[in-house]
Amino acid sequence: AMKRLADPDGVAQKPRPRDVLEAQIQALGFSHLGDFDPEMRPGKSDLVRAYAEPDGTCGAVFMDMQSGHGAMTVLEFSTTLHPSGSVNTNNGRFPQLFAYRLDRMVAHAPWKTSAADLLQLHRRLCRTARDEGFMPEPVPSGQFAEKVREVSLKDFDYQVGAGRYRKVGEGRYRISLRGTLIAVPVLWYLQVYGN
Repeated sequence: AMKRLADPDGVAQKPRPRDVLEAQIQALGFSHLGDFDPEMRPGKSDLVRAYAEPDGTCGAVFMDMQSGHGAMTVLEFSTTLHPSGSVNTNNGRFPQLFAYRLDRMVAHAPWKTSAADLLQLHRRLCRTARDEGFMPEPVPSGQFAEKVREVSLKDFDYQVGAGRYRKVGEGRYRISLRGTLIAVPVLWYLQVYGN
Protein backbone atom coordinates (compact mmCIF):
# COMPACT_ATOMS: atom_id res chain seq x y z
CA ALA A 1 0.00 0.00 0.00
CA MET A 2 1.02 3.62 -0.45
CA LYS A 3 -0.61 5.45 2.45
CA ARG A 4 -0.82 9.18 1.89
CA LEU A 5 0.33 11.09 4.93
CA ALA A 6 -2.41 13.41 6.11
CA ASP A 7 -2.85 16.73 4.38
CA PRO A 8 -5.53 18.83 6.10
CA ASP A 9 -7.03 20.09 2.81
CA GLY A 10 -6.33 16.92 0.83
CA VAL A 11 -4.08 19.03 -1.42
CA ALA A 12 -0.31 18.71 -1.51
CA GLN A 13 1.22 22.05 -0.52
CA LYS A 14 4.71 22.99 -1.66
CA PRO A 15 6.80 21.92 1.34
CA ARG A 16 9.75 23.77 2.74
CA PRO A 17 12.81 21.96 1.29
CA ARG A 18 14.41 19.54 3.73
CA ASP A 19 17.80 19.78 2.01
CA VAL A 20 19.68 21.22 -0.97
CA LEU A 21 18.51 18.47 -3.35
CA GLU A 22 14.85 19.16 -2.61
CA ALA A 23 15.37 22.90 -3.15
CA GLN A 24 17.00 22.04 -6.51
CA ILE A 25 14.03 19.84 -7.51
CA GLN A 26 11.64 22.69 -6.78
CA ALA A 27 13.85 25.10 -8.77
CA LEU A 28 13.78 22.67 -11.72
CA GLY A 29 10.00 23.12 -11.90
CA PHE A 30 8.85 19.84 -10.32
CA SER A 31 5.63 20.15 -8.33
CA HIS A 32 4.99 18.39 -5.02
CA LEU A 33 2.46 15.53 -5.21
CA GLY A 34 2.46 14.60 -1.54
CA ASP A 35 4.18 12.55 1.15
CA PHE A 36 3.52 8.83 1.39
CA ASP A 37 4.34 5.87 3.63
CA PRO A 38 4.89 2.88 1.32
CA GLU A 39 4.18 0.44 4.21
CA MET A 40 6.64 -2.05 2.76
CA ARG A 41 8.32 -3.06 6.00
CA PRO A 42 6.11 -4.04 8.94
CA GLY A 43 6.76 -2.01 12.06
CA LYS A 44 8.80 0.64 10.20
CA SER A 45 7.57 3.93 8.85
CA ASP A 46 9.35 5.01 5.69
CA LEU A 47 8.77 8.31 3.94
CA VAL A 48 8.43 8.92 0.22
CA ARG A 49 8.13 12.55 -0.84
CA ALA A 50 6.87 12.68 -4.44
CA TYR A 51 7.32 15.31 -7.15
CA ALA A 52 6.46 15.39 -10.85
CA GLU A 53 7.21 17.48 -13.91
CA PRO A 54 4.21 19.49 -15.17
CA ASP A 55 3.66 17.15 -18.14
CA GLY A 56 3.72 14.06 -15.88
CA THR A 57 6.37 12.18 -17.87
CA CYS A 58 9.07 12.33 -15.18
CA GLY A 59 8.57 11.79 -11.49
CA ALA A 60 11.04 12.41 -8.69
CA VAL A 61 10.88 10.84 -5.27
CA PHE A 62 12.88 11.30 -2.11
CA MET A 63 13.04 8.04 -0.17
CA ASP A 64 14.27 7.92 3.41
CA MET A 65 16.06 4.57 3.70
CA GLN A 66 17.90 2.63 6.37
CA SER A 67 20.35 -0.24 6.23
CA GLY A 68 23.27 -1.62 8.21
CA HIS A 69 25.28 1.26 6.81
CA GLY A 70 22.99 3.84 8.42
CA ALA A 71 20.23 6.12 7.18
CA MET A 72 20.17 8.20 4.04
CA THR A 73 17.81 9.96 1.67
CA VAL A 74 17.85 8.78 -1.93
CA LEU A 75 16.65 10.89 -4.85
CA GLU A 76 15.23 8.87 -7.74
CA PHE A 77 13.86 10.01 -11.10
CA SER A 78 11.42 7.69 -12.83
CA THR A 79 9.83 7.64 -16.28
CA THR A 80 7.26 5.06 -17.36
CA LEU A 81 7.68 3.80 -20.92
CA HIS A 82 5.20 2.68 -23.57
CA PRO A 83 4.61 -0.13 -24.52
CA SER A 84 6.31 -1.39 -21.34
CA GLY A 85 9.04 -0.78 -18.83
CA SER A 86 10.58 2.23 -17.12
CA VAL A 87 13.80 4.15 -16.60
CA ASN A 88 14.84 4.83 -13.00
CA THR A 89 17.92 6.84 -12.06
CA ASN A 90 18.95 7.39 -8.45
CA ASN A 91 21.86 8.59 -6.33
CA GLY A 92 21.65 5.72 -3.81
CA ARG A 93 24.86 4.37 -2.29
CA PHE A 94 23.34 1.07 -1.10
CA PRO A 95 24.38 -2.05 -3.01
CA GLN A 96 22.10 -3.27 -5.77
CA LEU A 97 20.68 -6.62 -4.65
CA PHE A 98 17.51 -6.79 -6.78
CA ALA A 99 17.32 -8.44 -10.18
CA TYR A 100 15.12 -6.42 -12.55
CA ARG A 101 13.03 -7.31 -15.58
CA LEU A 102 14.74 -6.68 -18.92
CA ASP A 103 12.48 -3.71 -19.73
CA ARG A 104 13.19 -1.94 -16.41
CA MET A 105 16.39 0.12 -16.44
CA VAL A 106 17.70 1.05 -12.99
CA ALA A 107 20.84 3.17 -12.84
CA HIS A 108 22.67 4.00 -9.61
CA ALA A 109 24.80 7.14 -9.80
CA PRO A 110 25.95 8.02 -6.27
CA TRP A 111 28.62 10.34 -7.71
CA LYS A 112 25.91 12.70 -9.04
CA THR A 113 25.72 15.32 -6.30
CA SER A 114 23.16 17.70 -7.78
CA ALA A 115 19.56 17.10 -8.84
CA ALA A 116 20.28 18.73 -12.23
CA ASP A 117 23.19 16.36 -12.95
CA LEU A 118 21.14 13.30 -11.98
CA LEU A 119 18.20 14.53 -14.08
CA GLN A 120 20.51 15.08 -17.06
CA LEU A 121 21.70 11.45 -16.84
CA HIS A 122 18.08 10.29 -16.49
CA ARG A 123 17.05 12.22 -19.60
CA ARG A 124 19.93 10.71 -21.59
CA LEU A 125 18.78 7.23 -20.63
CA CYS A 126 15.19 8.14 -21.61
CA ARG A 127 16.41 9.39 -25.01
CA THR A 128 18.20 6.08 -25.54
CA ALA A 129 14.99 4.20 -24.65
CA ARG A 130 13.03 6.43 -27.07
CA ASP A 131 15.56 5.65 -29.84
CA GLU A 132 14.79 1.97 -29.23
CA GLY A 133 11.02 2.52 -29.57
CA PHE A 134 10.06 2.91 -25.89
CA MET A 135 8.28 6.25 -25.54
CA PRO A 136 7.82 8.16 -22.26
CA GLU A 137 4.27 7.83 -20.96
CA PRO A 138 2.73 10.48 -18.70
CA VAL A 139 1.35 9.32 -15.35
CA PRO A 140 -1.50 11.50 -13.99
CA SER A 141 -0.59 12.86 -10.54
CA GLY A 142 -3.71 11.29 -9.01
CA GLN A 143 -2.46 7.84 -10.05
CA PHE A 144 1.00 8.18 -8.47
CA ALA A 145 0.37 5.97 -5.44
CA GLU A 146 -1.33 3.24 -7.50
CA LYS A 147 1.46 3.27 -10.09
CA VAL A 148 4.17 2.90 -7.42
CA ARG A 149 2.24 0.01 -5.84
CA GLU A 150 1.77 -1.71 -9.21
CA VAL A 151 5.46 -1.39 -10.18
CA SER A 152 6.65 -2.49 -6.70
CA LEU A 153 4.47 -5.61 -6.77
CA LYS A 154 5.77 -6.49 -10.26
CA ASP A 155 9.34 -6.08 -8.99
CA PHE A 156 8.73 -8.31 -5.97
CA ASP A 157 6.91 -10.92 -8.08
CA TYR A 158 9.93 -10.94 -10.40
CA GLN A 159 12.17 -11.52 -7.35
CA VAL A 160 9.95 -14.47 -6.40
CA GLY A 161 10.34 -15.89 -9.94
CA ALA A 162 14.13 -15.42 -9.68
CA GLY A 163 14.13 -17.25 -6.34
CA ARG A 164 15.42 -14.26 -4.36
CA TYR A 165 12.20 -13.59 -2.42
CA ARG A 166 9.19 -15.56 -1.20
CA LYS A 167 5.62 -14.35 -1.09
CA VAL A 168 4.30 -14.68 2.46
CA GLY A 169 0.93 -12.96 2.09
CA GLU A 170 -1.00 -10.52 -0.05
CA GLY A 171 1.51 -7.83 -1.00
CA ARG A 172 4.04 -9.16 1.56
CA TYR A 173 7.42 -10.65 0.71
CA ARG A 174 10.56 -11.76 2.51
CA ILE A 175 14.03 -12.60 1.31
CA SER A 176 14.63 -16.29 0.54
CA LEU A 177 17.64 -18.43 1.40
CA ARG A 178 18.90 -18.04 -2.17
CA GLY A 179 18.42 -14.26 -1.94
CA THR A 180 20.38 -14.22 1.30
CA LEU A 181 23.18 -16.29 -0.24
CA ILE A 182 23.40 -13.78 -3.09
CA ALA A 183 23.19 -10.69 -0.85
CA VAL A 184 25.53 -11.63 2.01
CA PRO A 185 28.82 -11.74 0.02
CA VAL A 186 28.03 -8.37 -1.58
CA LEU A 187 27.22 -6.76 1.77
CA TRP A 188 30.27 -8.36 3.40
CA TYR A 189 32.52 -7.05 0.63
CA LEU A 190 31.13 -3.52 1.04
CA GLN A 191 31.51 -3.66 4.83
CA VAL A 192 35.17 -4.64 4.48
CA TYR A 193 36.21 -2.57 1.46
CA GLY A 194 33.61 0.22 1.47
CA ASN A 195 31.70 1.60 -1.53
